[in-house]
Amino acid sequence: MKRVAVLMIAVLAVLPLLWAPAPAAASGEGRVVLIGVPSLRWTDFQTGRAPHLRRLAARSAIGLLSAKSIGRSTCLPDGWATVSSGSRAATGLCAGTPTARSDGPGAVVEDVPSIGRYVDALGFPARIGLLGDAVHRSGGCVSAAGPGAALGGADGSGRIDRYTADPAAANVTDCAVTLIGFDDLVTARGERRRDVVRRVDAAVGVLLARIPAGTTVLVAGLSDRWGIPRLRAVLASGGGFDRRSLGSASTRQPDLMILPDLTATVLAAAGIPAPDTLVGTPARSTGGPHERLGEEIRRLNVQASEGEVLKRVSSGFHLGVVVALYAVYALGAVALWRRGRWLPVLRAAALAAAALPASTFLVNLLPWADPPLSADPGAALVAGVLLCDVLITAAALALTRRRSALAPVLAVAGLSAAVLAADQLLGMNLQVNSFMGYSHLGGWRYFGIGNVGFAVLTTATLLAASVLAQRAHDRGRPGTALGVIAGLGLCAALLDGLPLWGSDFGGMIAFIPGLAVTLLLASRRRVSAAKLAGLAIATAAGVLAVAFADRLRPAADRTHMGRFVNDLLHGDALPVIERKLTVMAHSFTNPRLVPLTLLAVLFLVFVLRGPAKDLLTRAPLLRAGLLGALTTLVVGTLVNDSGLSVLAMGITVLFPLTLAATTRTLNVTATEPAPRPLEPVP
Repeated sequence: MKRVAVLMIAVLAVLPLLWAPAPAAASGEGRVVLIGVPSLRWTDFQTGRAPHLRRLAARSAIGLLSAKSIGRSTCLPDGWATVSSGSRAATGLCAGTPTARSDGPGAVVEDVPSIGRYVDALGFPARIGLLGDAVHRSGGCVSAAGPGAALGGADGSGRIDRYTADPAAANVTDCAVTLIGFDDLVTARGERRRDVVRRVDAAVGVLLARIPAGTTVLVAGLSDRWGIPRLRAVLASGGGFDRRSLGSASTRQPDLMILPDLTATVLAAAGIPAPDTLVGTPARSTGGPHERLGEEIRRLNVQASEGEVLKRVSSGFHLGVVVALYAVYALGAVALWRRGRWLPVLRAAALAAAALPASTFLVNLLPWADPPLSADPGAALVAGVLLCDVLITAAALALTRRRSALAPVLAVAGLSAAVLAADQLLGMNLQVNSFMGYSHLGGWRYFGIGNVGFAVLTTATLLAASVLAQRAHDRGRPGTALGVIAGLGLCAALLDGLPLWGSDFGGMIAFIPGLAVTLLLASRRRVSAAKLAGLAIATAAGVLAVAFADRLRPAADRTHMGRFVNDLLHGDALPVIERKLTVMAHSFTNPRLVPLTLLAVLFLVFVLRGPAKDLLTRAPLLRAGLLGALTTLVVGTLVNDSGLSVLAMGITVLFPLTLAATTRTLNVTATEPAPRPLEPVP
C-alpha cells in the first residue's frame, strides 16, 4: 500500500511537467482598439442591418463570448469592470453608469475606489484598474470613449489618459490602447433594437475608416441585456487574426472566449506584459479558414442557443428525474417485500436509473439543437436522453441475461466510466450543455470534468473495478485483483485531476481517499484513524504538487489549479475558499436534493444490511468498492462548491446498481443453492 501511494504521488507530480504548451496566441506590438457593443449577438449581423460589422466579420476571426462576471447576468458596468481587472468583477452600479469627470484631455472615474471595496467585500480577488496600470507601467497611455469604456481603461487611481463621452468621436490615434463603448443596445427593446443596431453599425463604420492600418480591432458584446444571460458575439481583426475561429486557452474551445480574455488580448496585441494575477488568456485563431460567413454565423447561433435551450428545459427535466427516482425507491420497497415477479421489474428500473447520467452525456452525439433537424430543440433533447437510456438499459439486460449477478453492474458502470473517459481523452465535449454536466452559459466551467461528472466517473470506476477485481479474486489471483483496482483507479484519478484533461481540483482531493479505502478493504486491512490521517496528508501533498506544477507553466496555459496557488501566494486564497464553502453549505438547503438524498442513503443502508448482505458476503470486493465510492462522494460533497449535488448524483449510480445486483441474487428459488456472485443465475 505504501508503494502504491508513493507511486501515485510521484505520477501526479511528474506528469504535469510533460504537458504541451497551448498554441501561440495571435498578438504583436502595436495599436489595439476594443469596441464594446453591449448584448451584441450574431443574430445582429444581418446584411441589411449591420453591413459594416458584417464586412469586418468577413475578414476577422469570429467566435462566442461568455460575458459572465459575478452575478446571474452581467450588466454593462460589471462587464467593463471585468475588462478593467482581468478577472470577474462587479460594481454595484447596474442601476446606473460609472461617473467619468473630465480632467484636461483625460478624465477621472470617481467610482474606481468604491468599486474596488465592493469587489473585496464579495470575496473575489479582482484588481480594478489592472489593465490601466499595466499600460502605464509600460510607458503607454489609454484612450477611452464612453463612461463604461473609461471604467475599463482607468488605472487603479481612476485616471484615464484620453477621454471623450461620444464613442463616435473616439480618439483612435494618440494611444496604443483604445476602448470604445456603445451603450445603446442595453436599453433597446423590440423593433427599436434593429434601429439601434443600424445606428451603432454606422458609427462603427466611421471608426473603422479612421483606425490606422495594422491596428488590432476587437468587437465584443461584453454584457447582457435585461438580466438575460446569453453567449455574445466577439471578433478580432488584424494583428495576426484572420478568417478562422476565435477561442482561447481559458476555455480550451476553438470558438469561445471569456471576458477576462479581452484584457489579456488587449495587452498582448499592444506588446505589454500581462500581470501575474490576470485570469484571462490572449485570444487565438484556430481551425481552417471560413469559406462562407453566413454558414459560420449560423453555426455559432446554433451553438449559442444550446445553453439557452438547456436552461429552459433543465428545471422540468430534473424534477422528472427526482420523481422517477422516488418511483424506483417505492418499487424497490415493494419488490424487496413481495419478491417474485416484481424483482425483474425492479432490476430493469434500477438499471435505467443508473444509466441516466451516461445518457445525458451521450445525447450530445446527436444534433438535437440544429433547427433543420429539430423543430423543438428542448423536446428533442429530452427525447434523446430517454432514447439513450432505453437503449443502454435494453442492451445491459440482453447482454447479461444469462450471466452473473454482478454482470449488469459491470455493464452500466463500465459504460458510464468509459463515456466520461473518452470525453476527456478525445475532447468530445459531451458534458457541455448537458443536464448533468455544465453549460458555457453558466460560466463556471468551460472544459474538463464538472462536479456531477466527477461523481459519476469515480463511482462508476470503483464499482466496475471492484467487479473485475472480484472475478480475479475468485480465480485465485488476489494480486491481480488489487492491481485492477489500483490501475483503473489511478487512470480515473489522472483523467479527473490533471489539468491536461479533467482539471478537477476538488475531485482529486475526494477520489484519492476513496480509492485508498477501496484498496485497504480489498486487501483485508483495517481502516484506522492513523491510516486516514496519513492518507489525508499524502492526498494534500499530491494535489498541491499538481497545482504547483501547473503554476510553473506560462500564465496563459495555467488552469484554475495553478491560479489557486497563485492566489495562495498573493494572500487572496482565503476569500475564495470562504466563498466556495458558503456555496457548498447552501446546497444543504435544496428542497429537492435534501429529502431525495436522505431517502437514498437510508434505503441504501437498509439494503446493504438486509437483502444485499448475502451478496456482499460472497463478493467482498464489491463491498470494498461501494464503501470506497461512498467515501469519495462524502468527501467530494464537503470540498466542492456543488456540495450535496455530488452525493446525490453519485448515489444515483451507486444505489440502483446495488439494487440490480441484489435482485439477481434474490431471484433464485428457495430449493436451489445460491450461486456465487460471478456465476450465472438460474
